[in-house]
Amino acid sequence: MSKNFEKMEDVLADDLFIAWYCREDESKVKEWENRIAANPQYQHLAQQATEFMNSLPATEKPVHAEKIEAALRNLNTRLDQTEETPVLPLTTTRSKRRWWMAAAAVAVFVIISSSLLLFDFSPKKSAYVTPYGQLEKHELPDGSVVTLNANSSVKLSGEWTGENDRELWLNGEAFFKVSKTKKKNRFIVHTGQLDVIVTGTQFNVVNRNNRTSVLLTEGSVTILTKDGKQTMMKPGDFVELDNNDLVQKKAVNPENITAWTDKKLVFEDTPMEKAAETIKDLYGVDVELSNQQARNIVLTAVMPNDNLEVLLHAIEASMGCTIARDGNKIIITGKQ
Repeated sequence: MSKNFEKMEDVLADDLFIAWYCREDESKVKEWENRIAANPQYQHLAQQATEFMNSLPATEKPVHAEKIEAALRNLNTRLDQTEETPVLPLTTTRSKRRWWMAAAAVAVFVIISSSLLLFDFSPKKSAYVTPYGQLEKHELPDGSVVTLNANSSVKLSGEWTGENDRELWLNGEAFFKVSKTKKKNRFIVHTGQLDVIVTGTQFNVVNRNNRTSVLLTEGSVTILTKDGKQTMMKPGDFVELDNNDLVQKKAVNPENITAWTDKKLVFEDTPMEKAAETIKDLYGVDVELSNQQARNIVLTAVMPNDNLEVLLHAIEASMGCTIARDGNKIIITGKQ
């Protein structure tokens, strides 16, 4: 069912958003992403809600049941007091109650999740998520830095200190600058098809649409596939898994692969169908190529990647095609 979000608090009070943020139920994660993709006007509110959740402080001490009940009683009392104020206009009362409901939902969520230790909202956060159309850079608990492309996420293992491996799971695309530790703990990036194992280095990983690739720009890494095969990489190497999960080394321009970290998209003899898939991945919109002329377009250009409208205008101007927007759908028509 479609919902109306007017404020960040409305998003925080939505159970589907909470399920998406926690990344526990893939069906709900997809449902939330589809909702936001279909309603791009809510993306800003969703980003605000995500930043709020990321900023929640750590509290790993158990919370006793009586404290949870006391907090709930206190919230209910405030809600009752809000409803008993007769001098406020109806619209103001409803707005105030909606805010209290959102605040109550967040407060109870924080209390219960802290009590059960379901989530790690400490300074070493357990997950980072970027919405469509945005890039974000984060420092990890060990001092390593990850830059996340749009529509991407990383989820960290619970232990990043001591002698354990530093592990995380990637969906989307990310560039890593890995810090070495005194004990040379391994840094492992898991994707659906392979693991990237390093101690200190810089590399780019893509895990989208059943396609996985790794570009090494500095240091050395080992690629470990699901069948146990290992591939050593040196700086400048680019590997990609084919449909049979076989690692293939290819010659590429590393600057083209990592251009997204500078908010640029590099198209090099790129068919429009592949460019359309990239736009969908990064901005959450559907792209329709309306005629054969549009499908015949091949892009070779460097274009801005921090604004969808500017990107579409650049494609339209450089390729002589016509681009129209109908809600969440982009329609590209080639010149006849």
